[in-house]
Amino acid sequence: MLVNIHWLKEWVAFDYSVEDLSSRLTMAGLEVDSISPVSQCDDRVVVGEVKSATLIDEAKHISLCHVNVGQEADVRVVCGAPNVRSNGKYPLALPGSRVGDRTITKVEIYSEKSAGMLCSAAELGLEDTSGGLLELDPTAPVGQTLNAYLNLEDFVLDFELTPNRADCLSIRGVAREIAILANTQIKSQNLTDIEAHSGRGIPVQIENPEDCPVFCRRVIDNIQSGTRTPDWMKQRLQRVGLRSIHPIVDITNYVMMEMGQPMHAFDTEVIDSSEIIVRHSRAGEKLVLLDGESLDLGPGMLLITDRNGPIALAGVMGGEFSGIGEQTSSIMLEAAFFSPHAIRRSVSKFGMHTDASHRFERGVDPTGQSAAIERATELIVEITGGVPGPTQEIRFNQHIEAKQPCLVRHSRVNRVLGLDLDYETVESVMHAVNESVTAVEAGWKVVPPAYRFDLTEEHDQVEEVARVYGYDQVPTRMNFEPGMFRNLSEMHVSLTSVQDTLHSLGYYEAITYSFVDPALQRKIQPSANGLFLSNPIAENLSVMRTSLWPGLIGSFLENYRRGKESIRLYEVGRIFPAKGEINKLGGLIYGNAAPTQWGVQQQKVDYFDLKGDLERLIELTGIADQLEFKSEHVDGLHPGRSSRIYLSGNSIGVAGQIHPDVLDEVNSREAVYVFEMVLDVILSRSVTSYKTISRYPAVSRDLSLVIEATQNVAEVTEAIEQSAGNSLESLSLFDVYFDIDSAKTLKSVTYRLIFRSNKRTLTDVEVESSVQQVLSELHRRFDATLRE
Repeated sequence: MLVNIHWLKEWVAFDYSVEDLSSRLTMAGLEVDSISPVSQCDDRVVVGEVKSATLIDEAKHISLCHVNVGQEADVRVVCGAPNVRSNGKYPLALPGSRVGDRTITKVEIYSEKSAGMLCSAAELGLEDTSGGLLELDPTAPVGQTLNAYLNLEDFVLDFELTPNRADCLSIRGVAREIAILANTQIKSQNLTDIEAHSGRGIPVQIENPEDCPVFCRRVIDNIQSGTRTPDWMKQRLQRVGLRSIHPIVDITNYVMMEMGQPMHAFDTEVIDSSEIIVRHSRAGEKLVLLDGESLDLGPGMLLITDRNGPIALAGVMGGEFSGIGEQTSSIMLEAAFFSPHAIRRSVSKFGMHTDASHRFERGVDPTGQSAAIERATELIVEITGGVPGPTQEIRFNQHIEAKQPCLVRHSRVNRVLGLDLDYETVESVMHAVNESVTAVEAGWKVVPPAYRFDLTEEHDQVEEVARVYGYDQVPTRMNFEPGMFRNLSEMHVSLTSVQDTLHSLGYYEAITYSFVDPALQRKIQPSANGLFLSNPIAENLSVMRTSLWPGLIGSFLENYRRGKESIRLYEVGRIFPAKGEINKLGGLIYGNAAPTQWGVQQQKVDYFDLKGDLERLIELTGIADQLEFKSEHVDGLHPGRSSRIYLSGNSIGVAGQIHPDVLDEVNSREAVYVFEMVLDVILSRSVTSYKTISRYPAVSRDLSLVIEATQNVAEVTEAIEQSAGNSLESLSLFDVYFDIDSAKTLKSVTYRLIFRSNKRTLTDVEVESSVQQVLSELHRRFDATLRE
């Protein structure tokens, strides 16, 4: 937001230099991004009045002008501007002055002596472009320097305001902050109620008071046409980034920038002024805005309408039909309090952002509408004339969130800030911020002013004390409070440990939207009932996710399209089934299993790479031996290449290759593997128990078994573990071979069994007995035989 110093000084007295002021405001939380001087003129550029303008070359619009600059003799100037006229006032650069990169001298043009130059705004550096001489007000004092007349010795501050400080989106708001820093009060602006000189008003009906709890309006008749916005107002608007349009429009913009209350003016001669209605739009309604854009409103958008239809998109922009024009002679001024939610809904749907919507989205003072109407009326009557009717206001206080008292403890302030502030100092800060303060035991009950939406809790008040007292006064040492750090027991795995493990495996964290493409989600989980958003930011982001996979697939595609050959991603986040929320951990792998290396053939990742990563992750829980992967059908995964993950017999997630149909939805045919698990299960740890390492030797046996090619190896492994007896120390599968028969209906699997006792050395007879028990069980259950 742009603010100029001269305007600020009308609201608050201060003697800081512009650099010092900028530094102080930045330290107080209002970051000044830049300081720009207003383009100053040479002091020999003065206000000149053209007494006569005689054409000396009609084809080229060359005129000989006699210009009064307050001296005994008029100055003769040859001018080629088409808009020069007798009795007009313009900037005149006298001989010796600098204009741009040249020095003005006395010259002879068209055989006429010229002792100066009448200037345009662009030539003086006041505007980028201009179509003729800079026309000044008829009341501009002849002979006064342009610097003095237009207050060009000025600076513009560009603020980067945080969204919570909507109260500073005005000259008055910034002035309040300066008053706090300077330990003073803002100047009284003598805002008085402008007396009504007619009884004319317009009835208003509010159909949706929850979205428009305050609506203030005033009719002003007999506005004079042909009036112009005064130079001082044009300059102020220009310095805060607004262009002059029409005196009425300029005044509403001026009041918005000055007081923070957006306003709009309607031409009452073109609208049906028998009744104004504030309501939600209906299906099929359209509105052409002031900028010419035609909107297909659809239902649910907050409108200002007459009995014939919409005349404004409330809080965003007025309609073209009801706008102010050169012939406007009667207006209705409007100042309202629209709910941030209602304005955000319109802004999001139509992708529009205006100065008005920017303020309404963040919140305006719900008590300032009437004062804004009075200030605008004062300026309109002064500049354009007019007969004001009464100010009319509708207010639904039950739909305005009341400011609740907040308990602020003196001890809490000092403990959090690491300071030793006395009661008087803390209380003086609260009064400086214009809060209502009541002393209670050990602290205060504090009610913030209506325009401060960011002061709701005790910690907000503590931060405000630090901000006003001075962040530079707060010590940099760390204050340790009891309970500041949580002691993690050995029964808990920190999320950081989970993330570190994934990072060590080559994964990168992805953070994606909680709302996803409904078409992709249906492909992944056809039976899931996702929660649809009533006001999505985009059509393909309109449903709350029931899986982390849509977001991860989107991140995969972004990386894949940029030529990444190996992609490993994970995300920690909530999913949103029909009821409740669940914390999940999801992951995705694709591409090369290892970095490219000479002499080594590159391999692509497969299901077993994913499985190995998950086994490594589950080791954090201390019960990795109870982890199982069972081949089951899973929505969204490839048949036969999907599994459900079990830990201690409980299902905790799924893993496998994404179904080709899912990837077809995003125009990809790559082999991509994913997993998803309940996060809370991984964050729980079983205490690891230890046992003495046996002093006795181990005995190993390798068994090559022939089984059906379709037989699940996990079931074979489970059968061996159950039948081998207590002396089986470990079991590992180290070979799978399929070319057993020409029909390829059989496969060979080879296991290594390690036997060991903690009490004695096992004999061959005992080991052989265990092996025979295993073979007998495998033959019984799977018709397995030893491979010859």
